[in-house]
Amino acid sequence: MRKANKIVSILVTLCMLLSIMAPAFAADTTGLTVPKVKTGDERRLGDLLLVETVQGTTYSTGGDFVLTVELPTGVEFSEKADVVAEKNGSLVTVPANVKDKPNALATGDVEVKQVGSNYVTFEVKSATGDSGGKAGFVFNLSKYDVDIASSAAGDLKVKVKAEGTPFESGEFLVGRASKGDTTVTVATPETIGRDSAKAAQIKIEENAVGTFDVNDEIKVVLPKDIDWDVTETLKNISAVGFEIETPSASSFSGDTLKLVVKTKSTKYPGFVTITPVIDADDDFKAGDVEATVKGDNITSTDVVIAKVADYDVMVKLDDNDVKTVVAGVFDNEIDQINIEETVADSFLKNRTITLELPDYAHFTALPTDMTDESKVYTEGGITYTVSYDSLDKLAKDSSRSDKKYPSKITLRAKDNAGKDAETIELDGIEIAVDADAPAGDLKLEIAGTLGIKAELVIAKVVAPVTVKAANKDVKIGIQNQTIGDIQIVESVDGAITKDGKYLYVKAPTGVKFSEVPKVEVASGNFEVDTIKFATSDDDVLKITVDEESTKAPSTIVLKDVKVDVDRTVAVGPMKFSVYGRAIDEVSETDEDVEDNAIKFVAGNVVTPAGSVSAVFSIGSGIYTVNGVAQVMDVAPYIKEGRTYVPVRYLAYALGVSEDNVQYENGVVTLTKGDKVVKLTIGSKTMDVNGTTSTMDVAPETNNGRTMLPARFVAEALGATVGYANGQVVINQ
Repeated sequence: MRKANKIVSILVTLCMLLSIMAPAFAADTTGLTVPKVKTGDERRLGDLLLVETVQGTTYSTGGDFVLTVELPTGVEFSEKADVVAEKNGSLVTVPANVKDKPNALATGDVEVKQVGSNYVTFEVKSATGDSGGKAGFVFNLSKYDVDIASSAAGDLKVKVKAEGTPFESGEFLVGRASKGDTTVTVATPETIGRDSAKAAQIKIEENAVGTFDVNDEIKVVLPKDIDWDVTETLKNISAVGFEIETPSASSFSGDTLKLVVKTKSTKYPGFVTITPVIDADDDFKAGDVEATVKGDNITSTDVVIAKVADYDVMVKLDDNDVKTVVAGVFDNEIDQINIEETVADSFLKNRTITLELPDYAHFTALPTDMTDESKVYTEGGITYTVSYDSLDKLAKDSSRSDKKYPSKITLRAKDNAGKDAETIELDGIEIAVDADAPAGDLKLEIAGTLGIKAELVIAKVVAPVTVKAANKDVKIGIQNQTIGDIQIVESVDGAITKDGKYLYVKAPTGVKFSEVPKVEVASGNFEVDTIKFATSDDDVLKITVDEESTKAPSTIVLKDVKVDVDRTVAVGPMKFSVYGRAIDEVSETDEDVEDNAIKFVAGNVVTPAGSVSAVFSIGSGIYTVNGVAQVMDVAPYIKEGRTYVPVRYLAYALGVSEDNVQYENGVVTLTKGDKVVKLTIGSKTMDVNGTTSTMDVAPETNNGRTMLPARFVAEALGATVGYANGQVVINQ
């Protein structure tokens, strides 16, 4: 579909804004703190605030409520007796305010009813606090030790069972547990070159307060052929929550950085961050840089801190979208082309990158905002210019014969001071592909003084139409020979354009169309205006386009095409062509349009029309086959304007053997090669290979002999029939 002809449908929808009512029981129950703890005994979790779900209605009828809070699976109180002893003391607190509202409960309104090894049951009595307030209380879980099984590592959620009460049931986070002493994480690794560059930040985090002891060691070990930039790395080391001895050059020994803990964490788990600055030796194979983090209270962990890449520039499609483009179309869109540095400063100063199309393709729209060859463009730290092999014209119009469209883009780096790898984006590109361009991959050739030698598939080329024909055999020197239907099938909807107006079907030299065939649209919403001869030689059909297809590719069928073949046509495939501005916007002249036609075979010239195969004389029992006289026991005759010939002798004359002439229940069957012809005595219907047609007379019996209408049978078996001077002449 041509961009100029695209129909843009804008659907305007008026939407009614619906109010979404928040449920009256929006969750207010929550863990007040979520400490990070280590699995094991005598740990502390966070406190839980329990809040009624509907303010002001909780105690309107009075009464007491019972609810239970279960500890997370795998968690139990370390000393149940301690909890029981203080169950009405430190275990419950009734705050003065709940969620910025006065508390409907007062001290004493909440009591601990029962304590188990992994649960506590509370009784909430009739409220004696602020009658207009919101009821809530705190389960002081942080004041009691719990034992956490290793299987409970992860989020620790208590389960509140409050069915039948105004409080919310559910699970609520009160801590996170891990099995290890510390957790090692790393930021997303960057791609770097071989010069000094920052790697990804490493974070070594305590899983619980006081994990690291004084004088514990934290080590980071680099792989072989990766070196520390000591001065720069020292600028990127810090500790939070505890102190480390001040790092210095002496902290580095070969491939290892060693940090020493000076004081323990006391209030919250601490962590250390290290951003290595490293050099890659020439012997280091490009790829991941994997460092090892180990030390006291640290499980040895390998982390990827960088990816080393050699200096290079890659040319890629942005979405890896290899679009289908139609040959003969002026403005095919293609995916954005990205020119990507693998590492910073890969696109060297004063070097070039060229992008060149094959000789059958050209740029008809240049990269967005990159049409000024005198301008210096900037992408990050790169400054560059863009030039083209031709900028004569870039707009389609009616007089294009003297214009040359660009097929080559050259980018030249003026300077490159970038600290990061940059990407130059070439979007908005459109291309024209010649009508006779080869189908398949369209490859962009990438070269230039930067030293790149590569190809990038940017599109798949398809012909605007494909043509199908029956490819029947024809003979030279014979007129009005049927070659059957010719189907012209669009590759995409709109491939045959209304703007182009005309589509031509041309016969080869020495062949003419016997008549203008009927045309119909077998599928799609394409519409034909007229079909007629384009020349007085009757060798070109001209189809005028009324409406182009818009919903799906259409199929146009020329029905029952008949041709006249003169004696100059060579034996072999009979090649026709389809062309015209309707499928070729690109060719400069009308002569070029015809030269770039799509060729197809619509018939096969097999043998020349030569001597007469058989001659039957009306009323005579003598007939000749290739000039040799033969005797029949019944003579041909004329009835209702048609010549009847005895079936047996007609079959012999047409080359049908005696074994291939069958009679059964009034049906005559003649078989020759891959053709089977069936005729029924008294019926005007003839069956050829399962396809029926109607004759204007019917076979009959005369004096005990089956008589067939000569012309219909002969033509069904590929012969031609003529009548002159009382003789039926059959050419085989």
